[in-house]
Amino acid sequence: MSNGILEEALRKLRIECSESRVKAFSLYLHMLRKWSRAYNLTSIVEERDIILKHFIDSLSYLEAVPEGAKTLLDIGTGAGFPGVPMKIARPDLKVFLIEPSRKKTAFLKNLIKTISLRDIYVIRCRLEDYPCGHKNVPEKFDIIVTRALYKVDEFLRRASPFCNENGLMIISKGPSCPEEMKRINDGKYNIFRPGLSEFGLDRHMVVIRH
Repeated sequence: MSNGILEEALRKLRIECSESRVKAFSLYLHMLRKWSRAYNLTSIVEERDIILKHFIDSLSYLEAVPEGAKTLLDIGTGAGFPGVPMKIARPDLKVFLIEPSRKKTAFLKNLIKTISLRDIYVIRCRLEDYPCGHKNVPEKFDIIVTRALYKVDEFLRRASPFCNENGLMIISKGPSCPEEMKRINDGKYNIFRPGLSEFGLDRHMVVIRH
């Protein structure tokens, strides 16, 4: 993997660029490209695009995650975004990945084993069916994330029942963000731009406090 872009972005996001972290992302990229040939995990297959549009975009969520957060739920994680990159950068987080696709959950379980991540769990179900018979999983979470799976108001409605008091719900949005926010009447939110325009990422991070 060409590490220059990744290392530059890690520094920009104030994330330690350790050898083990870079190795984990290298393995992730290799597995993603390999599995995508058979399972169509992502339409983004070029190395540079995966680093930018998947890894770095996912890591930008961490700017909104406080140090004291302990549990994170990633709704509709797909091939692990944003939850897995966040876990690689913040190993202290206990991460739960919800994904209904059998193929994608099979990939995620293999990925977690390959890059030796701990305290990260794959739950194959839809959010409305959670916990889907799984035992010893949290009812509520400190942080809930999704990546453009919902409109902002729909995300708020669906995620709120699973969010701890004073927890955060975070969603990444593109140019549609200002229009979508007109539907939000709750004032307990803020929007920030991660400052990654130099990498071609124009994002609005919507952070809603429960």
